[in-house]
Amino acid sequence: ALDAIDNKGTSVLSILNDMSFAPGTNDEKFVSNLYQRMDPKSTRFIANPLHQGKRMFVINHYAGPVEYSTEKWIEKNKDEVPRAMVKLLESSSNSFVKMLALILEVEGDPNGSLNSSLSSSISRKRNQKTVAKQFSSQLTKLRTKIGDTTP
Repeated sequence: ALDAIDNKGTSVLSILNDMSFAPGTNDEKFVSNLYQRMDPKSTRFIANPLHQGKRMFVINHYAGPVEYSTEKWIEKNKDEVPRAMVKLLESSSNSFVKMLALILEVEGDPNGSLNSSLSSSISRKRNQKTVAKQFSSQLTKLRTKIGDTTP
């Protein structure tokens, strides 16, 4: 089940990250791409016509099948702080609140080039730590720990 969730190139998280910052991507395009790229013979990833009509899929986990709705996945995966909120924090008279704005701005712009060109902006966004990338990293660490343990 973990390979259906987190496997380079052909997993739910991999496809979600690929699609998250592509121009014009929305949940419909993401789920359509997901249905096309996932192995139709997989016993772990299931998306029958009923699921596809509802933009859902099922992962057969060890404990049993779990249904997932893809509603707002692209938006949630970006997990970006709205620019208006950062500006509001910057305008505060409280130095601590202003510092929070600086931290948020740096996290959202790891290269420190907020006014860079569109192409570098897209490149930078692809390297952002999305929710899926964070989860994938945690899952990799967990798999490593499990692999290192002895029964």
